[in-house]
Amino acid sequence: MDTIDVTCWPGDVQERAVELVDGDHVEVHGALRRRFYRTPGGAQSRYEVQAATISLLHREEHGGPCPGRA
Repeated sequence: MDTIDVTCWPGDVQERAVELVDGDHVEVHGALRRRFYRTPGGAQSRYEVQAATISLLHREEHGGPCPGRA
């Protein structure tokens, strides 16, 4: 399973994101962005999703799907 960083700005999406815990399965709609930055070792880049919506699909400790979706 892969992990991709997700960014979101203040508002409903950020409020939903701060409630997420490690292991949550989510559906994210947004834009895939590639960010470039410099390090002492040279230029680097990473991918992230700029989220427009985030929906919680499944939380492991509950053992089943979450009742609500955004």
